[in-house]
Amino acid sequence: LVSNSIYTSYYFVVLNGISVGGQRLSITPAVLGKGGTIVDSGTIITRLVPQAYNALKTSFRSQTQNLPSAEPYSILDTCYDLSSYSQVRVPIVTFHFQNNADV
Repeated sequence: LVSNSIYTSYYFVVLNGISVGGQRLSITPAVLGKGGTIVDSGTIITRLVPQAYNALKTSFRSQTQNLPSAEPYSILDTCYDLSSYSQVRVPIVTFHFQNNADV
């Protein structure tokens, strides 16, 4: 865990990178933040700085071109209509943290 003297009630971890479908995104650690990343297990939305999110979104979309897209809903801008599918494969998104911890 990383300490942050400004936000003492939060726990921070160091996010080193992100992979989509086994391909590491070209995001520098500086973009991901020097002060650590908050992981909020009570939130269903993952928020990233725009440069990191755009790289993630672009990679995910390029690997799911075969799936029918759906209209965006509010901040959810990468949506699919999978109602006619009984099974679907999507790329695995992996967050790479300090000390080789991958989630």
